[in-house]
Amino acid sequence: MVITDAPERDRLTAYLGEIYVNNKFVPLDDLEDSDAANKISAGINNIRLTSKFHYHDDEQEELELIDKVDLDFNVTQVEHKPGYQRPDLEIEGSMSNVNMKITQAQLKFILELSRSIPAAFATEAEEVVEEQVANELPKSTVEPAKAIEAQSSEGKNDGEETTADLGPELGTSDDKWTKLDLIFKAGAIALELIKGKEDEPVGDLEAASLSRFSLNETNVKLRMINDGSLESELLVQSFTIKDTRTRETNKFRKIMSLINTDVKQQFMASVSISGGKEKNLIAMLTIDSPRIILALDYLFALQAFVTAGLATDEPLDLGEESEVSTVADESDDAASMQSTAASKRGAIAGSPDEEAQQGMGVSFRVSLVDAQVVLIANPAITTSEAV
Repeated sequence: MVITDAPERDRLTAYLGEIYVNNKFVPLDDLEDSDAANKISAGINNIRLTSKFHYHDDEQEELELIDKVDLDFNVTQVEHKPGYQRPDLEIEGSMSNVNMKITQAQLKFILELSRSIPAAFATEAEEVVEEQVANELPKSTVEPAKAIEAQSSEGKNDGEETTADLGPELGTSDDKWTKLDLIFKAGAIALELIKGKEDEPVGDLEAASLSRFSLNETNVKLRMINDGSLESELLVQSFTIKDTRTRETNKFRKIMSLINTDVKQQFMASVSISGGKEKNLIAMLTIDSPRIILALDYLFALQAFVTAGLATDEPLDLGEESEVSTVADESDDAASMQSTAASKRGAIAGSPDEEAQQGMGVSFRVSLVDAQVVLIANPAITTSEAV
């Protein structure tokens, strides 16, 4: 957290709005003895995120980071039976348009929270806790438990003889069925950068606007099979970047746009993970017809915004006594980490075959179709030289 001399603390407030959940049991077909499906509707409406910062001379300003977002889910759950072709769990989600606005001060404040909140809930590493518990238990209890665990793992590995499905799409059969089928749709997801003066209220947001990034019409599909295989797909109609500075005479406001308007999906990404003992991952990304027009003054403005937002305040000096205690604690922690690392190295060195079996083969492909990158010499005139 950032500690200041102001009597009022800066704060970030999340408004969850209206939360609703309801369910009903509906027969799958018109037969008299038809099985019933559990249909659940859940969502959150009017989600908002605001910040309130205090400045000198008792000035304060409240700004909205996220304004009125709706998130809705429809879930259909069916108990699997032999012969069923439908998934055990179907989820259809949707999200309304998201308009986010962020200043350097808000970005800096969020990053400070992201560092301080996990530190407050930090606990010892799981390996250290397990080692302490094992040392406290008698050997007569630990050794039989380890023997049973080793036998169960060997039996599990011997029983896993599932072959990987290498087809373009994951197939199903009598012993393979779809556990999860997820579809999620979102409208426009926009982020606008607001450049304000340091330690001063922003005031007019339109005049202080720097740039706007927007993902338009995003669709996510995911399917999971009972053997652990998975396939997912991400489709984005277009990704646009605009220069929204009002005080600059930039004639090329569209920093990134779509060249061919006939293209239905500018970004297409897919990930497939095979099931069975030996897993393989295949990832593919296609970017179609992007046009990027850059000007040096715009790039420098973005760099200044990011630098100001990522800057960290110097920690407070709490005196030599606290420094000595901190150094002592760090030395103790370093010694314990070294002993833990040594035990881990011994365990890993003794079982290289297990590590090789748990590895995953990864293949990927990236395709860039009809891309254009233009660097403008003078963005103030339409006839400027360009590369």
